[in-house]
Amino acid sequence: TMFHGVVPDDRLAYASSAFLPPAWSLSVEWQFYLAAPLLLRVLIKPSIFGWFLAALGIAAAVVTTFGSYAWWQYLSFLPQALPYFIIGVVSQLAIRRQLSTSIFVIFLICLLIGGFSTNSYHSSGFLLVLTVWTTYLVLSLYENNSHFRWHRSIAIFSKLVATNRLYLYLGKISYSSYLIHVPILTLFLGYGRTVSGPSDDLATLSLAMASIPTIIAASALLYHFVEVPGIRLGRAIYRQRNGYEEGRPLHV
Repeated sequence: TMFHGVVPDDRLAYASSAFLPPAWSLSVEWQFYLAAPLLLRVLIKPSIFGWFLAALGIAAAVVTTFGSYAWWQYLSFLPQALPYFIIGVVSQLAIRRQLSTSIFVIFLICLLIGGFSTNSYHSSGFLLVLTVWTTYLVLSLYENNSHFRWHRSIAIFSKLVATNRLYLYLGKISYSSYLIHVPILTLFLGYGRTVSGPSDDLATLSLAMASIPTIIAASALLYHFVEVPGIRLGRAIYRQRNGYEEGRPLHV
């Protein structure tokens, strides 16, 4: 089931990375979809009850992230990852110009929690995450607000990064890359160490770089022959069960 990410790894070893290590994100994504309708209502239409739920969610995020009663190898339990989801939702609301003061306050709190938890879980630190997020938020705002006067450098950078055909395609197959890169990278590193013995950092980096073309090729195959057909099948089942005609837009 998708429930495996909820179980702490110190209660059931390797629970969050069962079946396939990157699949922990599938579990937390599934948990988010269950909570998303309520979360959106709290953010878009704040109320006393909504603020209570927001405080409860933030408290759960703090306790599960910094508490010592349980341990997850990854951010596979929704309260831990909730600040990141809220940052993403608020970013989308900013693009749609639906921000409010209350939403912004919640956003700042989640940004703070996310910063500390990122430093706890990833050696790269929060600064790198914040830089990437800020860059692509600015590019998204630029793309969705073309009437606003932006500096010429933003337009040039957008053409090089955001609207570059190669980057767009890599982004399209990126989820397949995320799922398949660990097995392929493991095979490359394992084979390299079998042939050449214990490897140093340079050899490991070289093997990792050599695996990239294989990862991209495998990702493209997964995207075109598994992911896209799966999406079409799911859409067809939904249409059939809900009486939608072919060609009629879905309002989900």
